[in-house]
Amino acid sequence: MGLSRKQIIMLAVLVFGTFVTVLNQTVVAPALPSVMAEMSVDASTAQWLTTGFTLVNAIMIPITAFLTDRFTTKRLFLVSMVIFTAGSALAGWGPNFAVLLLGRLVQAAGAGILMPLVMTVLMWTFPVDKRGTAMGLFGIVIAFGPAIGPTAAGIIIDRATWHDMFYIITALSAAVVVIGAFVLQKGGDTNKDVTLDVPSVVLSSLGFGGLLYGLSTIGSYGLRVDAIAGTLVGVV
Repeated sequence: MGLSRKQIIMLAVLVFGTFVTVLNQTVVAPALPSVMAEMSVDASTAQWLTTGFTLVNAIMIPITAFLTDRFTTKRLFLVSMVIFTAGSALAGWGPNFAVLLLGRLVQAAGAGILMPLVMTVLMWTFPVDKRGTAMGLFGIVIAFGPAIGPTAAGIIIDRATWHDMFYIITALSAAVVVIGAFVLQKGGDTNKDVTLDVPSVVLSSLGFGGLLYGLSTIGSYGLRVDAIAGTLVGVV
């Protein structure tokens, strides 16, 4: 690939960290019946464990452009992985549904940064003639994680509990943090003068949030006033 051994190790850490986070998009689905039974919530409420994760993920991805300019690759990667690890631990503890959902949202905040960050790193690390190969390999990882998520989660839940599933994810992501602290290079120039377009962040959050809430509520409860209002706010 035309890369040094140190660069290959660095990229392996970045890609594995991303794999662990994208795995979380689908691991919760097999756990929903257990969560519903343990916490006495209905299916539409439990579904917010996946819907909320997707929403926060979508909100964080555009913000990552600002964060990538503002912070070094190493710092941003480690901070996002620490956030993700904290969310995984919180979800694993999950004494009630509110705490479990909060853990999932914290997970999503960290995961939403990693995917665009790693794609950017691949672009400036690989030579021009090798970028297609790099992006192809990264695409396989991104597709493979969600694909095996339900199977891996189902095996764990059959032999243990959904709490243990999140604890395993916590251990994996913590290992990535420790290894990354030693092998990652700073990478990338920072621009302290860059500013965050706050109105755009607020509007995109309202747009994604309104549409997701409205359509999810319509799917579960039909055409209610709050669902229609949320959808209209999102569209506008």
